[in-house]
Amino acid sequence: MFLPSFIHFAVYVLEFPRFGDPSNNMRTLPKFKQGRMIFIYGNAPRRGTFDIDLIPIYDTSSTDICLRITVDIDTYHVTRDSRIHDQWMYPEGGDDTYAGILPRRPFVFYIAVQSYGYEIAIEGYHFTTFYHRIAFTKEMKISVSEYILLDYIEYY
Repeated sequence: MFLPSFIHFAVYVLEFPRFGDPSNNMRTLPKFKQGRMIFIYGNAPRRGTFDIDLIPIYDTSSTDICLRITVDIDTYHVTRDSRIHDQWMYPEGGDDTYAGILPRRPFVFYIAVQSYGYEIAIEGYHFTTFYHRIAFTKEMKISVSEYILLDYIEYY
């Protein structure tokens, strides 16, 4: 487990509507920088997949994605990837990454922002390290697929 041992001074809570416009699934992460933590609280769907994306805001026409976490509920596996200039890179994970996220059950993702990449934990246990493939930016958005019941996101 990699939870930091220091006290956080700012807490941002980004709420998502449970039954609202599915296109309203993106929130800005203010003052995005190394040392920040993102906590994602939600309930897994009954079946299928869902995505969590970290998107840089350096260009409004950009389709780049710094980090995409895809959870497959049917196989309990998670993959990580990024998209640069409309090209998906090399996915990591798949059949060898059992995540233990069960259908219709609550889950918590932890993402720690580091200088070298992202440390990702599920339910408090370290899951993987995803190294930066896109230059680090201080302006970032988080997006979730509309197929998930997301309670809220805490951002420290």
